[in-house]
Amino acid sequence: MLLIPVCCALLAILYAAGMRTSLLIFLLSASIFVVSTVLSLFYFVSDDITGAGITEATFFHLLYGFDGLDVFNFSTYVALTLAAFATVGLVCFIAWRICARQSKSLFQYRPSRVIHVTVIGALSIFAVGVHPATVQTIDVAQELYDSRYASVLNEALRSFDDVKPAAQGRSLVYIYAESLERTFLSHRTFPGLAPKLSEMEKSSLSIHGIGQAPLTDWTVAGMVASQCGMPLATFRHDGNNLSDLSSFIPGASCIGDLLHERGYQLAYVGGADLDFAGKGRFYSDHQFKDITGLNELRAHYGEDIPVSKWGVYDDTLFQSALKKFRELSIAGKPFALYVLTLDTHAPNGYRTPACANRAELQYGNGANSMLNAVKCSDELISGFVKKIEAEAGKDVVIVVASDHLQMRSAASDLLDQSKDGRENLFMVRSFGIEPKLVTKPATTMDIAPTILSLLGWDIQAMALGRNLLGEEQTLVEKYGQEKFYEMVKAWRMSLWQMWKRNSSSADQVM
Repeated sequence: MLLIPVCCALLAILYAAGMRTSLLIFLLSASIFVVSTVLSLFYFVSDDITGAGITEATFFHLLYGFDGLDVFNFSTYVALTLAAFATVGLVCFIAWRICARQSKSLFQYRPSRVIHVTVIGALSIFAVGVHPATVQTIDVAQELYDSRYASVLNEALRSFDDVKPAAQGRSLVYIYAESLERTFLSHRTFPGLAPKLSEMEKSSLSIHGIGQAPLTDWTVAGMVASQCGMPLATFRHDGNNLSDLSSFIPGASCIGDLLHERGYQLAYVGGADLDFAGKGRFYSDHQFKDITGLNELRAHYGEDIPVSKWGVYDDTLFQSALKKFRELSIAGKPFALYVLTLDTHAPNGYRTPACANRAELQYGNGANSMLNAVKCSDELISGFVKKIEAEAGKDVVIVVASDHLQMRSAASDLLDQSKDGRENLFMVRSFGIEPKLVTKPATTMDIAPTILSLLGWDIQAMALGRNLLGEEQTLVEKYGQEKFYEMVKAWRMSLWQMWKRNSSSADQVM
């Protein structure tokens, strides 16, 4: 996809040099070359991470969430950028020397300035105008002004007027398995890859059919969806950032807010820096008081703790999470503990030190780093769940779920070829919860009310989510997946206006 714009940009500056154009025309062609190169780098890096070119996730992280991320851990991208700009500079310098030193053009025919502008203008259309980065950025921007389905939003959004909290609160341990979608448990696609989670699923409540709606396809967006029943709308008309809001998605009532009102202790443990993508802010603004990330783990285990480029490895993470679980259990109050793994993060996966020297935790011939990481995660996650179950009382609900589908990775080709399709993982284990398989067209937004229902709440809906164990249709069932996904994108601005309006009202009350 990048070959045509790159070639056209190069042709523009070579044309300007070969035809010995004026300084103004040369600078125009050089600008086109530079802009096209920047767009190509932007698209390549984004596509390499997301697997879908430039998306909502791209702009969310650009505008809000690179704090806490060590850019130099991404040495390949840094080296590629430096090499690209060095090449651009060298080409521009050589072209200018050729342009400046020739007494006449390389050709006998000397075109007029109008022809120069026409040729370079035509090349610029392909180099910049219809560049994949330009087209996809425009597509994302146009969605901001999509007013379709506005009248449907009020009907789709559900309040908590009819919700009845549980008389006695059950505790929750929720494990977000980074990008570990249910497809990895498919025996047809990945035989023997995740045997322990597959076996665990047989004795769990497992829900199939959970797809990925727009604005929920990166980690913090997946968390917002599964805890608030809402997509993470990332743009507004009045400034594309979150900095002037007093809270992270302030108008939304999330699981943390509701459980806090019922006296729950709330804790989060993750291996990445809490500033990255605003995860720490999301949890703190929605009533979590005990929040652990990279810096907190380093303070406890020492600065030399092993880390991947995304954060602390999962073996250490689960040690910390188990300790936190024990602290919360001893306190004697209902609690919710959320844990986020990292080792199956795209693009290559990161094999935790606890698995490094164990041949049985290598998948196949070991050539695929992501599948090796999944194999290791199968061991670590199932082991953590068993330890929790051995110590937990009857009133603890354990959930293992993916935060979103896996982005572009070393396993993408195999995932896309799966005959079982791609869907998110969601399994639940607890005393009194009957092991069974439920299949229902849904999204991760439906997880929020489902979790509350599993904790004993009488609830059928939460924002755009519907209880997957209830009788009410999910919005995917009601409108169809394609139409509902269009609705989610079209509702972005309305959701922002609602959140800011509710935030302002809350500030006035305070």
